[in-house]
Amino acid sequence: MSNLIPDDVEQMHSVKIDYVSTRVEKEDLEKLFGKYGRVGDVYLPSHPNGDRKGFAFVRYYKKQDAEDAVRELEGYELEGKTLKCMLATVDSTPTCAANPRAPGSSQVHNLREGDFLLRLAFLLELFFCFLMFFICLVILVAVVASVLPCSRLFAVTIVVVVVFSSSWWWWWWE
Repeated sequence: MSNLIPDDVEQMHSVKIDYVSTRVEKEDLEKLFGKYGRVGDVYLPSHPNGDRKGFAFVRYYKKQDAEDAVRELEGYELEGKTLKCMLATVDSTPTCAANPRAPGSSQVHNLREGDFLLRLAFLLELFFCFLMFFICLVILVAVVASVLPCSRLFAVTIVVVVVFSSSWWWWWWE
């Protein structure tokens, strides 16, 4: 079995296996799950540092083989861990048909969309912080101009110097 993703992935039936030991290799899963039918692909995802994520996918050519494997291997102990097996479901969002793990696949797209929403929320929060800061400055300038016998320009200068020289502003900005 090669490391390439088979061309006919769309017609395959995936089994997701949770609680896979970090000592388990692709060949171990091929041998174990191969007892229940022809295995088309085994995928053991890893973190960028090379550590295994603790789950795997095995793809079968026949749905009945995948169902048999799930039924027989649910609760099976492998390398000190009890496997949890289930038929994998496909996300309804479009994926890249040639390589479902490539950039542009639904999982990568969802992560990017989540990052975008987090960035948008941060930018909105930052915008409203600056808006509140500006409103406070305007109020402060009005108060200083009404209390001190000086022009508004001088009041603005006083407020800006006091605000930007205070320690809390520089601490927040860092």
